[in-house]
Amino acid sequence: MHSIDTRIRRRDDHLRSAEFFNVAKFPQITFKSRSVKRTGPQSGDILGDLTMHGVTRPITLHVKLLTPINDTSRTRWTVTTEPITRRDFNLMFATATEAVSGISQTAGINIEIEAKRAE
Repeated sequence: MHSIDTRIRRRDDHLRSAEFFNVAKFPQITFKSRSVKRTGPQSGDILGDLTMHGVTRPITLHVKLLTPINDTSRTRWTVTTEPITRRDFNLMFATATEAVSGISQTAGINIEIEAKRAE
């Protein structure tokens, strides 16, 4: 969590603070898979448990291979989720701050992965 980087240091420090992610108490976000299901020739779903801010909830990661299957030199993947709700992970401000913050109650997870075969 110390790797939060929005390119605005003041916002990053605020997100790391006890008022939001509280990285001193909850330094990591983890995902533990429970099952994998193929949904297409180059896609699948990974069902598992996301732990963030001391709370664990089930989520599904939707994974898609972007490179041709026969390209063995490198692979590119995208991983997305349905929107998750901040409240489900106790990521809330004080009531007055929530009312004026303008921060969405939901967020999606989007990950891009590129791997290159070691030479």
